[in-house]
Amino acid sequence: MNNESFSYETDELEALRYARNYYSWIITYFKPHIGSSVVEVGAGIGTFSDFIIRNIAEPYSLSLYEPAANNFEQLSEKYKHNPNLKLIQGYFEYQSDNKFDTLIVNNVLEHIEDDAGFIEDVYKSLISSGRLLIFVPALDFLYSDFDKSLGHFRRYSKDSLSELLNRSGFKIKVIRYFNMLGILSWYFVFKILKKKTINIASVKFYDKNIIPVVRKVESVFEPPAGQNLLVVAEKE
Repeated sequence: MNNESFSYETDELEALRYARNYYSWIITYFKPHIGSSVVEVGAGIGTFSDFIIRNIAEPYSLSLYEPAANNFEQLSEKYKHNPNLKLIQGYFEYQSDNKFDTLIVNNVLEHIEDDAGFIEDVYKSLISSGRLLIFVPALDFLYSDFDKSLGHFRRYSKDSLSELLNRSGFKIKVIRYFNMLGILSWYFVFKILKKKTINIASVKFYDKNIIPVVRKVESVFEPPAGQNLLVVAEKE
């Protein structure tokens, strides 16, 4: 991958800082599978990194990869006093001499054009029985101009992501759709209204009023479809 420095438009990342209930929901599924030597790829400005840190057992090491120069600058300032963190400005690539037990990609895989090559690099870099924790946008028919503006190459289905992981040798431990109600809101806002931005007020409202209800329902009834897809895969 090209490791040249660049800047990433941060409006989306800044808005998603307020999706606290949403990230808390995601981490409940990831937490049982997080080891002590962890990598987060595409850490952005560290919003989800905070949730990882709060849900990882001591002692631990956490490496944060972030290629965008402006995001990396914020990460460096934010975590300058945390001795357990290693910050890497660049893309994740095959690690022949730096094995770890967990790799997390939260809303990142869809940004990687060669997702198959990335998955293969992760597989080779993990220790035996290491885990790959994935959260991605789901359902092709939801792909919008907003997705494209964010640099998304695709959205995933259970079948497409399962095939990708199985081809590299991963065994899928958990795969489930996430936030079924989000299908309607996403389709209306980004497919019908064709909005190309996400605003803080909308994120705050949805996170405060909708996510707790959807989370409660989906904890009882696993949805047949969802705005996102969550996967836990293990290296065999």
